[in-house]
Amino acid sequence: MESMFHLLQLLAIFSSLKIIKSQCTDEDSCNCHCQFPCSRTCSSCAIGWSGTTSNFCQRKNIAYGVPAISTTTKTYQGIERPAKNAVDEDPDTYALTKSETNPQLTVTLADIFKIGHIYISLTIEATSPYYVYVTNSTSLSLSDDMLCTLFYKTTRDRYNVNLKCNNNRILTGNQVVIMRDTYNGRLRVFEIKVYQCSLGTYGSLCENECRNCQGNRCEGYTGICLSSCNHGWYGEKCDRKCSSNCETSFCDSVLGCTYCLSGHRGPDCELCERNTYGKNCSLTCKNCQDCDPVLGCKECISGFHGLDCNLSCPQGCRNQKCDRISGHCRDGCNDGFWGETCETPCKDTCGGNKTCYRDNGHCFECSPGKLGPYCLESCDFRSGSCNRQIFEALLKRKLEHFQMIRYYFIYIK
Repeated sequence: MESMFHLLQLLAIFSSLKIIKSQCTDEDSCNCHCQFPCSRTCSSCAIGWSGTTSNFCQRKNIAYGVPAISTTTKTYQGIERPAKNAVDEDPDTYALTKSETNPQLTVTLADIFKIGHIYISLTIEATSPYYVYVTNSTSLSLSDDMLCTLFYKTTRDRYNVNLKCNNNRILTGNQVVIMRDTYNGRLRVFEIKVYQCSLGTYGSLCENECRNCQGNRCEGYTGICLSSCNHGWYGEKCDRKCSSNCETSFCDSVLGCTYCLSGHRGPDCELCERNTYGKNCSLTCKNCQDCDPVLGCKECISGFHGLDCNLSCPQGCRNQKCDRISGHCRDGCNDGFWGETCETPCKDTCGGNKTCYRDNGHCFECSPGKLGPYCLESCDFRSGSCNRQIFEALLKRKLEHFQMIRYYFIYIK
C-alpha cells in the first residue's frame, strides 16, 4: 500500500511539469499542478498543491516534505511519531512529543518567505494556549515580534484551521514554530501547511491572476504588483484600465491619467460635473441653464447674455429674455421702452399707458388734442382738423397696402 502511495506521488510530480495554455507566468501558458496529466479540465490537485482546479491548482504548500524537528519524539503504540509526519500531507499521521515543559515543533522552509496564512491540524488540549511563530533559522530565541498568532480551546479536540497572523500581518522568515504553553504536556501535530501562490496568481486560494502586472509579478497575498503595470493599466494591482479620455496614449501606473482631454478630470478622466468644464474641469459655468463639460455654457438663464453669460440683459426686455450674442431683446420691450435693446424710453407725449412701437418709437396712441408719430402736433376738434377716426382709417389703409405688396413679393413674384 505504501509503495502505491509513493507511485502516485511520482506521477503527480511528473504531471506538474507539463505546460498547458491557461494563465499565470506568461502571456498564454501556466504550470499545471493537477494530480493526473493535464488536459482541458482538472479534477484534483497533485500532492503539495491545492487551490482551485479551475486554474489548475496554483497554491503550493512550501512546507511539504521540508525538514522538521521537535523538542522530543514520542513512540506511541509501538510506532515512533517524528516531526516529519507533520509535513507529509497525510492527515492520518502525526508528530508527537513527550510530556515536557513548553514542547515545540519547528518546520524549516527552503528559503525566506513572506508568510501571512498557515494551516494547522493538531490535537488541542483544554485551556493550554498554543503559540505560532514565524522566525529565521539564525534567531536564537522566540520574541513577540515573531508571533503570528495564539489560540486555545476550553475542551480537548482535533483542531483544523487556516490561521491568519494577527492584524493581517505578513511576517518574513524561513521557519514556522508551534509551541504549547504548558508545565508538563505533549504536543500532537497532524499537519502544518504554509501556502504560497504560483507566480502570476494571488488570493487565499491563488485563484486570481495578475495579468496586468509587468512580467505577471505580484505579491501572492494582496495581488499588489511587484513592479509597474502593463501598458494601458494602473493601480496597486494594475486592475484599473486607463481611460480612453486620457490625452496621452498611456497613464501613470500609480496616479492613473494625469492629462485628461478637455471636459474630463481625475485618474479615470470622468466627465466634469456641478457646472464645471474645460481642462481639468477648472472653469465654472455661471448664470447657465445648460453647461457642456467641454464647451461651457450652451444657454444662459433668463436675464443674462454673453459667451460666459456674465452680462445682464437690458432692463427694458420683456420677460428678461435677450439674444445671447447681441443682447437684443427676444420677446419685445416692456411698456414704455423701444429699440433693439429696449433701452430708449417712449416719448412722454405718448398717450394711454405711454407705450410705443419697438422699431421706431412711434406712439401707440395720443392724448386728446394730439396727433402725429410722437403725438407732438396739436389739433382743434372744433374746427374738424383733428378727426382721429379719419387718421386711423388712413393708417389702416396704408397697412393693408403694405401687406398686399409684401404678399406679392413673397408668394407671387
